[in-house]
Amino acid sequence: MLHIDFLLFIVCIWYFFYPFQSLEANKMSVLAAKMSKIEEALKKKDEQTSVFISQTREALEQKMEAHTEKRETHISDLKAKLKDHVCISLSMFLSFGK
Repeated sequence: MLHIDFLLFIVCIWYFFYPFQSLEANKMSVLAAKMSKIEEALKKKDEQTSVFISQTREALEQKMEAHTEKRETHISDLKAKLKDHVCISLSMFLSFGK
């Protein structure tokens, strides 16, 4: 008789706690789903950040290259003008003495 009472007690406890266990399992699955969504969002954000950084870096490198080329062209033009000016000044100086 004691054995049957004990089994009945175990069954009653199981039926009493089963909804709580089911509720806890449901909460855990909801939390797992939320964590999965958060991880996916973080992954997407990291990918977008990486793409933005690479695009920005490429644009900046292109601007810097264009600026360097423009500066070198300007310096070459100034050197050519200076050379012409020196040649004209030198020829005027040499012709003045004759």
